[in-house]
Amino acid sequence: MEKMTIYLNMLPDILFHPTDTFNKLKDKVTFEDGFKLFLIVVAINAIISIITTKITVSKTFAELGIRGSSAAWMLGDAWIIIFEIAGVIFAILIFLALCWLTAKLTKSISNGKGDFGKTLGLLAYLRAAVFVFIDIPVIILSTVYTLVTPATQVTISSSNIFLGLISFFITLALLILFFIWLLITGGKAVAAANNVSLGGAIAALFIAAVILFAVLLMIAMILVIFVGLILWQSGAFSPSGFLSIGGL
Repeated sequence: MEKMTIYLNMLPDILFHPTDTFNKLKDKVTFEDGFKLFLIVVAINAIISIITTKITVSKTFAELGIRGSSAAWMLGDAWIIIFEIAGVIFAILIFLALCWLTAKLTKSISNGKGDFGKTLGLLAYLRAAVFVFIDIPVIILSTVYTLVTPATQVTISSSNIFLGLISFFITLALLILFFIWLLITGGKAVAAANNVSLGGAIAALFIAAVILFAVLLMIAMILVIFVGLILWQSGAFSPSGFLSIGGL
């Protein structure tokens, strides 16, 4: 069994010198090491998510006085773990599909190598860098904010609505800037892995992401329709069904 090699010292360089760093890594990364690195990242993220969810939701429910079977169900360790495991499996499948489709598109668009293994390896390093230097600080800040801010403190007023709108647009602007940066930096990883231009790499990555989003949207719509039909046939949408769901 080959020893796994991860170049953690290069993670900061991915944020500040992505092109040079990806060019140095491209001859070192393998599909196996990249996939293992991604698994480590999503596993650690899931563990952190389980802990923070348990802490913050318990605190919020206690302050709002939410108790009983609903609270017990949502706070149940088994359900939280099941949801996180499902999220990990979903993240792995999406990442594999994104890397494979992006690599194939570089070959079609820019006559690139179409190297799935190196594409996955370099994008896994990008995901690790984002997790360490962006995700973790955001998780810590949001968790601390939730813990120090009473849930009952939120009141509806014109000033709060105004501040809420400002906060929403600032957050939206930051998300857009982050998406642009991630697309460009991801494009640099794809370009290094497949020997294509940055423009061709960004195009391949963007098209792959759009295709996956469209497929997921279609699956979600089919599931919603399927569940809706089941509920309709079971009489859940009838007046007596609504009363039954509400416990009346």
